[in-house]
Amino acid sequence: MRMYKLQEVINLSEDKKLLLKNEKDQEVGFIRREVISGYEEKHIFSYTSMDENNKVIVGIKKRGLTTFLTPRYGVITQEHEYELKDKIGNNILYFCVIGVLENKKILIEENWDGDIEIKVEKQVVAYIRKLKKSDLFAFFQFEDQIKENSLLFSVTILMYFMFKIYNKEAEIIQYIMDWD
Repeated sequence: MRMYKLQEVINLSEDKKLLLKNEKDQEVGFIRREVISGYEEKHIFSYTSMDENNKVIVGIKKRGLTTFLTPRYGVITQEHEYELKDKIGNNILYFCVIGVLENKKILIEENWDGDIEIKVEKQVVAYIRKLKKSDLFAFFQFEDQIKENSLLFSVTILMYFMFKIYNKEAEIIQYIMDWD
């Protein structure tokens, strides 16, 4: 498996970019915050390869009363737009997103170790690993068949940010439920 790392930041502003590096410490791409109509403010990010030939955007679509507990995620490329969504029921207990990318079923879910597994047609092809909140880096592992210029590579990198948003929202809901 190939390994990549992303330095953790508290707040990524629109004018800054976060660098993704491979195991040789070479920069392979960068992440930026985006602003697009129809998406929640501060909940949309792009991944761009260093040669800028590949750009993918992932964000949470604006929610209403019926979609508040089951976010829908837009995946935008130059050629296509896809939609992923939280798996109803599972999303209450842990991060779990399902959908179809390039005609293949994908499942992105938190495992018992707190890592995120990315599955394509039920086969694990990548992991997002961040051991503790205090870690300075998030780590990504990919099977060799997942290339750096693939849609799945970009979506995996960006789903880390969706996971962070999910955790913040889960903490707020937990706080409200525990409030006496």
